[in-house]
Amino acid sequence: MTGNRYSSARWQRLTELFDQTVDLAPEARAQVIDRECGNDTALRQELERLLAADAEAGAEAEAFS
Repeated sequence: MTGNRYSSARWQRLTELFDQTVDLAPEARAQVIDRECGNDTALRQELERLLAADAEAGAEAEAFS
């Protein structure tokens, strides 16, 4: 695949949501995702992928500390 997968507005929205949710407790995170993503399942799935990748990276970093 070539080129950017997201428009700049879409990427900006995704990163804003990531920043809003990354440090929240799971219940609060789910509420924000439900409210902000609504019926946009693609946005929800990509946000959840980013959050899962961040959590995995954090767990791996802790394993090396």
